[in-house]
Amino acid sequence: MSESTEQTPQILSSTGCDHTSTNAPDPIRTQTVQDYLQSVKAIADELALAGAPITSDDVTIHVLNNIGPEFKELAAAIRAREQPIEFEELYDKWTDYELFLQRESSHTNGQLITANLSQKKGGANDKFRKNQ
Repeated sequence: MSESTEQTPQILSSTGCDHTSTNAPDPIRTQTVQDYLQSVKAIADELALAGAPITSDDVTIHVLNNIGPEFKELAAAIRAREQPIEFEELYDKWTDYELFLQRESSHTNGQLITANLSQKKGGANDKFRKNQ
């Protein structure tokens, strides 16, 4: 392991990007995936400019270790890959998956509203049944 790789957790912690401590907010719950990944990338770029670059694999591992449980399926698929994922592809997959989760959530909420309306009593159908 290189010296910069060994220092990565300390550097990420000192820059506020280490979300493994118990007092740090969950990054995925406090910002969008896009914002979180952009902040991680910005820190990785700053480290590279400072002469302490971290590998794309290290960035990916950091992201996978610090995501919320709603992303566990995507994290498992990324971990199971034979070839490492580049940050750009990770970014694309993660933001697409976040949009998928948002669509699923709005679809589920729409189904609940429809179910509640269809079960509401006292509508025109009840009046029709009483007249028969």
